[in-house]
Amino acid sequence: MVAQNVGRRRYQIPRDGAQRRYGACPWPGPNPPQRSLWRRRGGETRRLCSHHHFSSKEESGFMAVPLVHKGVVVVAVGYDIAPKGNMDLMVSQVRRSVVSVIQQYSHISGLYLCGHSAGAHLAAMILSTDWSQYSVTPQIKGAFLVSGIYDLLPILSTYVNEPLKMTEEVALRNSPSQLVPQLKLSSSNCDIVVAVAQKDSPEFRKQSEDYYKTLESTEGLKVTLEDVPNTDHFNIIEQLVDGDYHLTQLLLKMMGKS
Repeated sequence: MVAQNVGRRRYQIPRDGAQRRYGACPWPGPNPPQRSLWRRRGGETRRLCSHHHFSSKEESGFMAVPLVHKGVVVVAVGYDIAPKGNMDLMVSQVRRSVVSVIQQYSHISGLYLCGHSAGAHLAAMILSTDWSQYSVTPQIKGAFLVSGIYDLLPILSTYVNEPLKMTEEVALRNSPSQLVPQLKLSSSNCDIVVAVAQKDSPEFRKQSEDYYKTLESTEGLKVTLEDVPNTDHFNIIEQLVDGDYHLTQLLLKMMGKS
């Protein structure tokens, strides 16, 4: 996580296996923050529909600056992308990263998720987690799912699946669109924003619209759709660096920081 011109504290955030990932969690001033934003970049494969935008959690960190200035801790998390990591492993790693954040920031009053593209898929999978298998139950208060992938079945027959090597069974159990009943059990108190770029490709727009409709039709969930004008698949997330950007303001409002 990179945030310029602010203090930083760095914590070890373990993942499966012997290696460790690091999340730099910056905030200005001496007092611990009360809000934490878990951010996941895109990139389950090196070129997932040409959207592997930032190659590392460090490169995606610049977008944290407006949030950090409002006293939000931002944790950017890495994981093993394909072909080193398969889909089940990637989902497991990001779930365990959330558990680690909760354990290290036990004093925070709110955890919020933000993911873009393949990162939105992983954030949605976190919302759909059966936490009884883990040592803690995160109280996730909000989630920003930006230009995401929520149904993996359409990519099985494409080149995108060559490094992932997903079977239909793997795709189904890792498709958020198939896990809405579990999401309702685990994340019914979470404010969910499904955001899509006006100039996103037809498939990305369909994925976001279909997932929103599925969530919206499920009783007890709080979900809104943001169709962001004058944006494409990349600058819809790039503009989070701007404190006046619509999604930045919406995110801060969700966290009570506007």
